Order: sequence, then structure tokens, then C-alpha cells
Amino acid sequence: MGKDSPARSLSEIIQDKSPVHTREIVLNTYSVDEKRVIVEGILKDARHIPIYDFDGSLREEGPYHHIRALILMGELPPLIMDAEAEFNYCPHPQCHELESIIKGIIGLRIQAGFAAQVHKVVAGRDGCAHLAHLIAVMSHAGLHGLWTSTMRDPRPMPSSIDQIEGIHYLINSCKLWKRDEGPLYQRVAIKFQKPSSE
Repeated sequence: MGKDSPARSLSEIIQDKSPVHTREIVLNTYSVDEKRVIVEGILKDARHIPIYDFDGSLREEGPYHHIRALILMGELPPLIMDAEAEFNYCPHPQCHELESIIKGIIGLRIQAGFAAQVHKVVAGRDGCAHLAHLIAVMSHAGLHGLWTSTMRDPRPMPSSIDQIEGIHYLINSCKLWKRDEGPLYQRVAIKFQKPSSE
């Protein structure tokens, strides 16, 4: 785009284009019991054009990754209790040897620094960056799935907002949950305000 061309939004630029690559990530959470869930993550990559690989060989368009991971988690902060991976489709036969590397995340808790821990255990020279990415994304979905599963029945209110199990994940996580000012924070906090005595 030249200096004199009218400004176009990114959405307008791609409006009449076809993608050259697609990555799909599907995340589902299943209740196991009152305190545990299984998170299923599926990652699929597809090329929509042929390419010349790093070694100069021609690779045709089509799917080249289909990875499925399952993580059993419970408690707060969420504890990973079990994990499995399946490489249903991958570009190299050696990739299948990495399915068991996911077992290294068992015992980790989903809290600050989790993604870095996963990268250290699952990615790198002896691991799989695609699986590590999928696990990191699954952790966020798993937390929401765990909340959804455990919050289906009413619970007794604690005596303060800070005693709500898992609330620290939300406070200051975005503008709406900004402590003292965010509208979602205030909506919950008002339940704990003592009525003023006249």
C-alpha cells in the first residue's frame, strides 16, 4: 500500500483472499465428578497451497497435524492429575514417539508461570512445540470448564470477596475485573457490603 492509497482495515484486505494456512483448535471440557473435569484439546493444521520445504522438497497442500490431548484436572488452583496425547496425523514418523512426553505435566498446577513450565517440560529440543501450545491453550479452557462444572449448584456465600474460591484468577485479569473499579468486580463485591446503619 502506497502513501497515497486510502487506508483499509485488515478485515477489508483479506475480504477477497483465501487462506494459505489454517490452524483449528477445538476445546471441550467434560465433568468427571463434582470436583474433576477432563479437558479435550484438538489441534489441526492444514496448508491450502503446495510449498517447498526447508530441504527444497515439494510438499502438497492438505492436513499435516492432527493432535489430540486429554487432561484430567481438579482442585483450585487446578492440579493436573493425568494426561494423554495422540498424534493422529503428523508430518514425520518420529512425532509419534513424543506422545508420552505429555506425562511430564502431571502434578503441575495451572497458575502463574504454567505456560513456561509446560514449554520447559513438553517443548524444546526433545519435545513438541505444537503439543506445548495446545496444552497452554487447554489450561485456560480447563479453568473455565472446571468453574462451569463446579458452579452448577448454588453454594453458600463466604464472608468476603477474597474468600471466593478461584476469584484471584479473575481479579485484575482484565478491565472488567479490575479490583474496586471494574463492573464485574463491583457486581460481586456489592454482595459483601454491609448495610449502613442510620
